[in-house]
Amino acid sequence: NKIIDERSNSILVEDERQKERSAVQSYFNGAHFELQGFPSTPSQVRDSDKLKLVLAESEQVGQAVCDYLDPIDLETPRRRPYRNAIFAITPTANLLQDAIQARRRLTAAEQVEREEKDKRTDSRKKSPLLEQVEELIPTFRRNAQIALIQAFNCVLFQDRQAKTLDNRYLVDEQALSGSKKGQDRLLEFLQDNNLVYKSGETIFAQLLLDLVKGATPSLEHEGAYSASSIHERALVSKQLRLILNESVIRESLIKAVNSGDLV
Repeated sequence: NKIIDERSNSILVEDERQKERSAVQSYFNGAHFELQGFPSTPSQVRDSDKLKLVLAESEQVGQAVCDYLDPIDLETPRRRPYRNAIFAITPTANLLQDAIQARRRLTAAEQVEREEKDKRTDSRKKSPLLEQVEELIPTFRRNAQIALIQAFNCVLFQDRQAKTLDNRYLVDEQALSGSKKGQDRLLEFLQDNNLVYKSGETIFAQLLLDLVKGATPSLEHEGAYSASSIHERALVSKQLRLILNESVIRESLIKAVNSGDLV
């Protein structure tokens, strides 16, 4: 539609970018990961034992947040210790531009719809333009949603190779209907690629023993170590995957004790 195309060119890109940020945060909100929405510097994301999903504007920012605690323009920024408690997802630049343009077309169509409704003198009668726009808006809305989800397809880690999400983990009817959100998709992706410990998986006995040796001893029980201190060691280890929560450590300890590998 020529009217919509012309109107979309007048829609401010930054206004649509703000709408995109809000929509992305809504889509990737969930219970699996602690969501960190669009930090501008690593210092805005504190290091903690919760597995964090960082939404970032660019690969440069996303990688910096995964790697460091301090702004990267410092001469010697501190490395982020808990490498297994953070990952980031960022957009591919050209796909993000496509998503913003799709959003501009939707906004333009919605503006035309409002204007045509305001012009009506007979609520029972619609102008040809209004009928056309009302027919186009659901398609524009769907296209904008799909384009936005597809744009955020780069997954970043600390000291691991970046991964690209394919559409199997991005767009389908469940995603569009809202019955299966972004965090569910990302968890499937991480599990399928052995990047995170699944429920019921345990750490190999020798690796667990190495973690125990470096953990802080319990002050209450001589010769004992708390699961939380071992968990902290696991979050630093370059030999382990991402860790959702402390349960993998507890289950690993129970298995090692029952098998006699740990006493």
